[in-house]
Parts: sequence; C-alpha cells; structure tokens
Amino acid sequence: MENSEIVSNVLSWKPWEILSHLAVAVLFIYVAYLLMVNPQERTLTNWLLLLIALAVAVQIHQNINIKRGLLNQL
Repeated sequence: MENSEIVSNVLSWKPWEILSHLAVAVLFIYVAYLLMVNPQERTLTNWLLLLIALAVAVQIHQNINIKRGLLNQL
C-alpha cells in the first residue's frame, strides 16, 4: 500500500465525522465557559481560540454538505 492510500483510508473512516464534531464542540464549550466564568481569561488569545473553534465547526459542516451533495440542490 502506498502512503496516499493509507492516508485516504484513514481520512475516509466514517467515525471521524462524529469524533471531529465532538472535539470541536468540547473545545468551543470549554473556551466559552472560560470566557464567561473568569473575567481575567477574556484575553485576545482565548477570543481567537473561540473563533477558530467556530470556524472549524462551520468548515466541517460545509464539507459534510458538499460530500452529501446538499449544496448543489436549490
């Protein structure tokens, strides 16, 4: 097996979709909790981390919709 086939097989594994959703959700909830509970944690770094987690979640959903062909239907 070539390296590209191995990587392709790993990335096309069905549970990655669920695991990536869970990881991004946990990250988003953790950072949102930090920002709400601890005022001293409201730094630019944590705000950027929250926005990056949100952007990754949106990208995951967009890729899922593209894979399912939902964006081509009007």
